[in-house]
Amino acid sequence: GAGNMDSAAFHRELANRAIRFSAQAERDYTVISITALSQNAADALRLLQLALTRPRFDNDAVARVRAAQDAPDLARQLLAAHPSYGATAANVVATAAFELVTGGA
Repeated sequence: GAGNMDSAAFHRELANRAIRFSAQAERDYTVISITALSQNAADALRLLQLALTRPRFDNDAVARVRAAQDAPDLARQLLAAHPSYGATAANVVATAAFELVTGGA
């Protein structure tokens, strides 16, 4: 979340305006991309500024992201223990991780 919006409210604002943020952090630089309709460009920049200058780290959102980061390890452990599960188990874990991060959206 950011500013006075929790994670769910912030993501609703993005979704309602068809705005998508992505970020890639490297050792020497960070790239932040914004995808938005031209009529929503000002809102996209405002929301990005809010996310960068007034981020929120609510406990439930942090826990959700941490759980999603643990999901690939869980998938590897599951596949190592039960190789016959194959891609099906990996797909289930990937779907669960996505739902944890997005709140099921």
